[in-house]
Amino acid sequence: MSRILEQNSNWLAPHPSGGEVFGQVPVLPLLEQPSGPIYLRAGNHFVRNGMPGGYGIRHIWSGKQALLYSRGIFQPEGVPAYLANLISIGAPLFHDFTHRTASKKRITLLQTRDGTVVLEPRQERELGFQYQIVTWTPRIRAKGILVGTVTKCPR
Repeated sequence: MSRILEQNSNWLAPHPSGGEVFGQVPVLPLLEQPSGPIYLRAGNHFVRNGMPGGYGIRHIWSGKQALLYSRGIFQPEGVPAYLANLISIGAPLFHDFTHRTASKKRITLLQTRDGTVVLEPRQERELGFQYQIVTWTPRIRAKGILVGTVTKCPR
């Protein structure tokens, strides 16, 4: 079994360059959100009423395994490096105010090279305010309006 899939759902995946931060989202005035680091967790995946849900590596791996295989990623351990390559300084951040989950203030990080990464703001006791990677999709056209750009990335 995969080492990552054995982890607690809140386990923070390490960035391939070291540390646990995958990037930095700036202050987003349109969403009234502060700046925060981007984290990737082991996460969770479930299906409720026929609809998949969850966040993090488990959710991405369970829902997008065939697409990941086509990109040469054959184990969940490859997901962090794949996502790290999509998150870059200057990558635009969009928010779709008409989406059914708009109240969660999720933002979509657009990286036209190979899809989008969906981030969700979270406030936690230990890590403070942050953005959590929810999922990845191969869609390369963002919906919504531009609300900012990624300001820092480990390299």
